[in-house]
Parts: sequence; C-alpha cells; structure tokens
Amino acid sequence: VAYSTFGKDFYVISYVKDNKVEYIKVINNNDTNYIIFEASYLAKNKKFMDNIVNEMVKSFKIIK
Repeated sequence: VAYSTFGKDFYVISYVKDNKVEYIKVINNNDTNYIIFEASYLAKNKKFMDNIVNEMVKSFKIIK
C-alpha cells in the first residue's frame, strides 16, 4: 500500500500493481449504504491522473 487514510465515514487505499496505480475510496453515507470509487491507470501517468482522480473524488456529495 503506497497510500492510505481513514476518516470518520471513509477510507482510501492506493497501491501500484502490475505497473498500474489502483485507487479505491469507500464512503459510508449511512449505516447500510456505501459509495465505492475505484480508478486504475498506468503508473507512468500518475502525475497527470492523480489530479483528475482527486477532483473527481472531491466532487462527491454525500446526502445523509
């Protein structure tokens, strides 16, 4: 695991496998529902794609 973080209602794990960056964010928006976001991209595109993935994740709106 290259990166991981845990919050009150979410966790993120990112790692490199087979020369691809794997990014997973799981958000618990209540006791029974989860939002799972996954992205996979070539490690050589990491600098470019990290910005795109971060913007996508920040755009999620959780309604409780």
